[in-house]
Amino acid sequence: MHTARTQSDQDKTSTTGSNKPVNTALERMLSHIKEVSTLPHIAMKLIRLSQDPNAQPQQLCNVLATDPVMTSRVMRCVNSAAYGLTHPVTSLHRAVCLLGYSQLRDLALTASVASVFKHNHSCGQYVRAKLWRHMVAVAICSRMIAARCELPEFEEVYLAGLLHDIGIILIDQYEHNTFTDMMTNFPQHAGVNLALVEQGRLGYDHTMLGARIADEWGLAQPLHDAIRYHHQVDRYNGEHTRILACVDLANLVCTLRGWSSIGHQLVNANQWSMQQLQLITTDLQVINDDLTAEIKLNRELIRSGMPSSYE
Repeated sequence: MHTARTQSDQDKTSTTGSNKPVNTALERMLSHIKEVSTLPHIAMKLIRLSQDPNAQPQQLCNVLATDPVMTSRVMRCVNSAAYGLTHPVTSLHRAVCLLGYSQLRDLALTASVASVFKHNHSCGQYVRAKLWRHMVAVAICSRMIAARCELPEFEEVYLAGLLHDIGIILIDQYEHNTFTDMMTNFPQHAGVNLALVEQGRLGYDHTMLGARIADEWGLAQPLHDAIRYHHQVDRYNGEHTRILACVDLANLVCTLRGWSSIGHQLVNANQWSMQQLQLITTDLQVINDDLTAEIKLNRELIRSGMPSSYE
């Protein structure tokens, strides 16, 4: 899916004294979200820690140690089949030694973001638990693509994939009635565009909201750009094209497998992303084939974030 350039970011706007367009609907939503914590304090600490190139493993352990529930989630994943450890691991320090800082950090980040998905909800073809599965699957697939391309941004790509659709869950939670009606009556005709549907109902879309939240959270620019432009990559003029391309292609692969964000297949192939990474169709087929095993290995990671009452 690629967002057409209509009024886009300036839908339902007013102007300030400097004549800079202001999306009033988006600003109202942001002010509402700021009043209620959208991510636990520990999640924010972990995200900031993940962006610090000088962070030490002990700092990660110290942050996790303040939250026993989070630590329990992480250790359950560490001891799952995904890591094939011969003996149970009972301490974070030991987990760092066996898995390495980067892998344990990604586990902790995923578990912390999962805490947003407290209860399941469905309307139309949308299921909150399936949105979570989509986000984790895109994160895993993004990292697989980066690894195949031998990108130095290997680890950063994972977080970009994990957070790319954060705007959807925020709309679900903070504009719940409108969101429920929008999903229940979602257009079924060919070529429907989620961002334009959202803009028509809300005055903004999930990429716009997600990008602004990324700014509020102080996320690095590559993460902001992946969230904002993952549905319109060919209009992106920034410096982080490869990270964006990884997320775009992972989004495509996962959606075509039936792991979509809102239950509708709205993503189309974009040659721009293939060109940025110098990939061919065969490369995507290999990644798609390998993804089945990778998701199976990480099923505990996905299950750890499934909202309660999910069948």
